[in-house]
Amino acid sequence: MESPRHENIPVRIALSLRQQAEELAHQQGISLNHFVTQALEEKIVRMQNPPLAAFANRLRSAG
Repeated sequence: MESPRHENIPVRIALSLRQQAEELAHQQGISLNHFVTQALEEKIVRMQNPPLAAFANRLRSAG
């Protein structure tokens, strides 16, 4: 099985947003890179499938 290709991309974000992301990543025991990748994946899923995202939000709210 081939490994996925990776590419470095420069991204400008507010320092406060980076600090929050770093803290949350640290709390989860993952790298900032992994945290940002997960966040992008989640956003893409929500935008590509709004009904699924609405269902997932309802589940989170009920928990």
